Amino acid sequence: RLSAGYRALANVSLLTRLLPTEGPCCRQQLVRRLLMAAFRLGAGASPAQRAAGKVLVTIAFNVGIQPEFTLALVLGDHVGGGEHRSAKEAEIAEVMGEAFLQNFTEKITQACRYNFAKCAGALVGRLTGAASAAGGSGLTAPRGKVAALRLLAAVMDLPPPVA
Repeated sequence: RLSAGYRALANVSLLTRLLPTEGPCCRQQLVRRLLMAAFRLGAGASPAQRAAGKVLVTIAFNVGIQPEFTLALVLGDHVGGGEHRSAKEAEIAEVMGEAFLQNFTEKITQACRYNFAKCAGALVGRLTGAASAAGGSGLTAPRGKVAALRLLAAVMDLPPPVA
């Protein structure tokens, strides 16, 4: 019920006006926390957890999460504090990104379609290995190519890629 209330407030743009624009309880911090909670469910999420996660993702998108942050999660890019992470941490982030996309494909696809101009370039860049793609340093093969291909195919309403 609480989530329905947040969703209703977000749908009429009241929630964005009620939340502060700065500080620890600001809108961007709230939606990042919501999306991170859904992201952390991982591949082993139960149907009940996925249903709860879908509500969190829906609210985050309704309130206005930055599409770049969503893509960074899906593609396994570094979104936390600190500059360095190990190869193992990068691999885990990539797997978690793929699980996040698998768990919430419909909502993530809708958000990317809505923000197509911001998302398409990053997804194509990841697939082609362009250094300008989020997380691609040009020094190593960027991670997240499988998730990028799946998401781009879903956004463009193409048949799923064959493995």
